[in-house]
Amino acid sequence: MSEVGPSDHHHDSAPTYQTSMQDEDQSHSAAPLLPKSGDHETTPPEGMKELEMGDVKHLSPSPNPRPSSSFGIDDEWTPSFKRTHSRPRTFKWTCLLFLLKAVLAFWFSVMLYNVIRYCARSPKSTGDLPDTSPSTSDEGSPASASASRDRRISIDSNAANIHGVYPLYDSLSLTTTTGNITVAIAPQPAHPDHPFEPARLHIHSLSGTVTVSFTAPEAAVLPDLELAVKLDQDGSDSLPHTDVMKTCDLPARPYELDIQTETGPIAGRMVFSRSARLVSAGGDITAMLIPVIGDVVEDCTRGMRRNVSIVTETGAGEQRVHVTQPYVLGSEAEVEADTNYFVAGCHVAGNGAMEVGA
Repeated sequence: MSEVGPSDHHHDSAPTYQTSMQDEDQSHSAAPLLPKSGDHETTPPEGMKELEMGDVKHLSPSPNPRPSSSFGIDDEWTPSFKRTHSRPRTFKWTCLLFLLKAVLAFWFSVMLYNVIRYCARSPKSTGDLPDTSPSTSDEGSPASASASRDRRISIDSNAANIHGVYPLYDSLSLTTTTGNITVAIAPQPAHPDHPFEPARLHIHSLSGTVTVSFTAPEAAVLPDLELAVKLDQDGSDSLPHTDVMKTCDLPARPYELDIQTETGPIAGRMVFSRSARLVSAGGDITAMLIPVIGDVVEDCTRGMRRNVSIVTETGAGEQRVHVTQPYVLGSEAEVEADTNYFVAGCHVAGNGAMEVGA
């Protein structure tokens, strides 16, 4: 058996290699040129999108996307966009809260002002009588304006009673709802700049009792009321000038009287020179009216006739009205004999009785 040398081995292997190469070349040359099937194409993974030159196809994800294939946009400007668009809403709520606080503050200020104003409205004490001396009567001066305001007194006590002595300057108004009014009126001289200004007394009450008297003249004084006022003064020092007011005579000036109630009675002795009006819807009227005449001329001559009116009216109450002889201011010699006074009286009663005398 002969050995195979290197040359023989190389000779045998060479044709084999060449033959395999030729077979491969033939297989390639013999195979037809067919288009590649879709199975050999590179397909994108499931759930991903196919992008072609800026066109986005198949935007809907696959039915079962994998977590790694979810589509999302994560950028830096989205949070800042949200913060920027949330600021107007915050600013709107801030403005609304500020406006609400401003309205509440204004309402509280108005209520506080009204409370302070109501507390400051207290009955005028006779110890604080205004100064009516000629030194404070210059027209146009602040003192004159202040004195004019002080000469008009208005008291509204609602359900509380009004009791005591009150000065009558140019106007005195007393008002209650259910409170009683028991007062003695102290007439005061007219202002030097307005000597013919009438002294007007207005009293109004819904269901309270009204009892009125005057400190002058003597015929207008109610003894029982004077005693009650004196006892009230002994227990209080709020009326230090009462005696001074009561000692003065009735000042020479016109007087007007107006008293009204709804269901409360009216009683007393009252002074008037121009008009007296007593009206009560359901209460009784028991009054003594004292007309005042004298040397008070208002833009008219001494011989001119003067008109005086008396009106009493009740709805269901009774009337007992007595008109006394006129009270003459000063001596009778000062009143001329040819001076005439015409008194017009009107008395109306609904269901109650009426008794009017002079």
